[in-house]
Amino acid sequence: MPVILLATFIGCKEEIDLQSFTPLDPSITITSDEILVSNQDEVFEIDIESNLPWRAETKQNWINIQTNSAPGSDKLVFSVTRNTTLSERQGSIRVWITKEYDKQIIITQQPGEPVDVTVKWYVKVDGTGDGSSWENATTLSVALQSVENDGDVIHIAEGTYAPAAIIRNGQASDSRDMTFEIARNITLIGGYSANPAEGEEPDPASNETVLTGDLGGGNSAYHVVTVTALRSELNNVVMKGLTVTAGFASTDASNVGVDGVSFPRDHGAGMIIGASDVELFDVNIVENRSGRHAAGMYAFASASVYMERCKINSNIAVNSNSNAAGLFLDNASAVIHDSEIAFNNAGGVGGGIMTLNAANIELYNSVISGNTSRTHGCGFYNRTNSKALLVNCVVSDNVNNTGNGGGIAAHTGTTTDIISSTIVGNKANAGAGIYIYAGNTVNLHNSIVALNEPAGDEIVMAGTLVRKNSIVGSAVYNDIEEQIGGVTFAAGEMLEKGDNFMIVPVGNDNPAIEYGMSVIQLTVLGNSLNPQVEEHIITNDRLGNSRADHTIMGAYVTGE
Repeated sequence: MPVILLATFIGCKEEIDLQSFTPLDPSITITSDEILVSNQDEVFEIDIESNLPWRAETKQNWINIQTNSAPGSDKLVFSVTRNTTLSERQGSIRVWITKEYDKQIIITQQPGEPVDVTVKWYVKVDGTGDGSSWENATTLSVALQSVENDGDVIHIAEGTYAPAAIIRNGQASDSRDMTFEIARNITLIGGYSANPAEGEEPDPASNETVLTGDLGGGNSAYHVVTVTALRSELNNVVMKGLTVTAGFASTDASNVGVDGVSFPRDHGAGMIIGASDVELFDVNIVENRSGRHAAGMYAFASASVYMERCKINSNIAVNSNSNAAGLFLDNASAVIHDSEIAFNNAGGVGGGIMTLNAANIELYNSVISGNTSRTHGCGFYNRTNSKALLVNCVVSDNVNNTGNGGGIAAHTGTTTDIISSTIVGNKANAGAGIYIYAGNTVNLHNSIVALNEPAGDEIVMAGTLVRKNSIVGSAVYNDIEEQIGGVTFAAGEMLEKGDNFMIVPVGNDNPAIEYGMSVIQLTVLGNSLNPQVEEHIITNDRLGNSRADHTIMGAYVTGE
């Protein structure tokens, strides 16, 4: 079985009529079924000998096939992207006539090399330099196009930036394909003053750095930020101190292919993340719109997102069938701390958050509030084999106009664990607090579900509901899921609402204060889950107040 290192070749092919052939007994051979390639961006060709039409495909996003079909013997042309990891990687190309007559080509790419020097780039709104210093600052679009190495850092002065470059493989004739494409695992830091001195520290609260999709002339980018960076063991994409706004995803379904991943133009107006790992700190994704789905953020194709102190607020999915106005996880994962998903509006389902296709989401000390949708799962719609964990969270005042699940809806094989959380003030046609469809499980621990409208429909379930040390409506449940006799929760008197989504149990003889879980019980529960909940999170409330010496249900121990 020969192993060869191929020379590079760049070319193009004419369109082929695959119908013009005479049937024969299938025969297909290749010059090599194992290929070793370097760690750089390169294009290769190999000979395919076949007496019938053949096709080629790959499932690896770092392998791109230029010749995906031919009527007979011809050359297969493919390219590989640079390997930015320190590990060798392997993929394959399948070439076939029929499923009985196919060949596999194994491609092994050499590991990348560590970069010794982190390059720092400096960006201003009016930058005209090479980006080597604040004095020689460049523009953000130029910096993003110039970055060559994972681990580089782009420092961005305050101001408003609009994209000036088309996404790779986009339509040059369509200005709405302009985007801030992040193609390497780099760090972007906003919040510097307009004319920073060397060594200045960022202050995003004082120096707003805005990435806008407003292209002028009534045009808006389909995606303000597009993350296409291939995964690396050493670096992730990191964004700090930025506001992302004014994107408008298309009303029409079309895609742009980048490194084997199809990025839909009708999803992710603020930010779209495909098959990448992204960390966000103090990033606000606000006031974006989508003609179809995911006005705020769309993460898909096994992407992962980590967020701290972020806001996905006031985004609108404009049409009656538009879903997931705030955050849409589609076969993706998210870990979210101390963040808000609020005031988003979907014409369809999932005003705040929607999960789909075995997505995973963990929400800690976060808020889902004030979202609206026409139909199901207004605050959070957990769907299709997805898994969710909410700890110290507030799900409040979400309004579902015609469907089920004002606060949370669980649909099609999902599991939702809710711990020390408060679900109040939501409205829906049925299951105003939580609606559990058949085949779904919701585990409720140390939580409060009350004051949702209609009052008799706090939780509607055709699936499985576990209620331990929790309140549903006026009923109080103990640690073995039994309703405690003679104990009633009067939510209107025993919950006090304050500013900043504060909802605190108050008063004497309040079952929300007396019948909750102890710190020891919470710690044991946290350790039993997968993923485990860190002790410093589960033993404190949403504001970081200790739960020691308390047995208080809900997100808050105290209003201070």
